[in-house]
Amino acid sequence: MAMELCQQSSLIDNDTLVYRDIIDEPQWLERYKLTIPVIEVEGQQQVLGWPFDFQQLNEFIDGNY
Repeated sequence: MAMELCQQSSLIDNDTLVYRDIIDEPQWLERYKLTIPVIEVEGQQQVLGWPFDFQQLNEFIDGNY
């Protein structure tokens, strides 16, 4: 569901979208295990954790670019 929301958003450049598996990094697993999927804008300190809807996603992206 989250991936589909990202792909539908005109604010996200899908060519630069990076998908990461939290299993690859123990600290990510510990931090995000209850809120995956998580949207993070590279270089920003904020993340958007699940659950979120299309409007929340766009507001988050718009506020971080």
